[in-house]
Amino acid sequence: SVLLGLRLLLLPLACNSQVCDNPMAGGGKGQTWPVPNPMLVAPVNLTYNYESYVHPMLAEFTGRDITVRVPPDYTAGFKLSNPSNGSTEVYTLRSMQLRKPGKIPEGTNQVLSHVFEVALIHQETTGTGYWASVIVPFEVGEDALSDMLTHLSDEADLPDENGEVQAVLVSDARPLRLNQVWSGASFYHSWTTLPTGCQGVTVPARHFMRNTTLMVGVHTFHRLLDALHLAPEAPPTGSPKLVWELVGCPEDPAKGPCVQPVAESLQGKLTEAQTLQSSALTNMRNCKATMDQVLVQIQNNTLNSLMSAIAARDNLRDAQARFDSASLTVNELQGWIWQAGNATWDSDAPQPVKAGAKSLLQAAAMSFTQRSPLLSRRRLEHEGPVLNLLFGNGRPVLHHTARQRSNL
Repeated sequence: SVLLGLRLLLLPLACNSQVCDNPMAGGGKGQTWPVPNPMLVAPVNLTYNYESYVHPMLAEFTGRDITVRVPPDYTAGFKLSNPSNGSTEVYTLRSMQLRKPGKIPEGTNQVLSHVFEVALIHQETTGTGYWASVIVPFEVGEDALSDMLTHLSDEADLPDENGEVQAVLVSDARPLRLNQVWSGASFYHSWTTLPTGCQGVTVPARHFMRNTTLMVGVHTFHRLLDALHLAPEAPPTGSPKLVWELVGCPEDPAKGPCVQPVAESLQGKLTEAQTLQSSALTNMRNCKATMDQVLVQIQNNTLNSLMSAIAARDNLRDAQARFDSASLTVNELQGWIWQAGNATWDSDAPQPVKAGAKSLLQAAAMSFTQRSPLLSRRRLEHEGPVLNLLFGNGRPVLHHTARQRSNL
């Protein structure tokens, strides 16, 4: 029956902490955006394919974010191919986490300023045990009327209490289009580990950070913040140390051009920076010698020596600042050149965890969702009085909050 099918669909959410033979990854903590090494371009090819999707999805407020579960009939994701060894990893989208960005302390700046984040969580399906998190930053835009967050939340009741589950993507007129996440941007790749619903169990994951923001409408942004008002504001973790730049390409080449980044040679910039550093050092030494002469004049009570000392002091401070700046540039360039000469793709990958067999509970739930469209409103309107016990006003209400129960 439909009621039994719905229970099977919801059981993995309720029992996730008890099913640990095949743990599902979460989004982890927010990170600060890195300053990338322009010499490190990923030696792999990434192709993506996210078809438009129009059926409702289930969203749960976890206390930290709104996690949207992706049904198994939506086989969206990307492939990562390594020409050097012929391997291909296939990543399938499993969930989306809508969350506040990490709170930056006063007096500091995020490399990429943004007001909201979405983490797209993918599972690798060829048996490596890897996962992937694709972090998408958002800024508010007045004319952002077709963004993915608006499509997800339009006409939906967003969950805002811990454990509350609601349906999103309920507007048939606004399909979810995730290809825009990869289009027209490059990403910074690193390795991380992601938490799971099983205590103490983490999984190795590729971490992709989009290097430019997408837009979200003002109304949608405030609705999301209202729904996340109970989520704590935690500072982000530090940025990864080894980062590779890459660009995703549509799986169908006819859907758009794809220009790969080119590694930049820094040797010329290093030579130029070292020349400036040497010049700054010479100037600083000259200013120091002038300052020493003025101090002697002060000791000898020479006329106007005090004014000369003030001018010499200011010149020395300026020369010191120029030398320090040039030295920082030289050190940074030398560090990048050394890193590029010693970096190997995937050398910092965590130990993979082989996926276990699916539990009977997960298999039953996946079987139901694969055989049935997921709760589209058009279907709900024809399912009769049984579904009327579960749904009100044409929208799914899958878990009553304390506030809702008091009104029953």
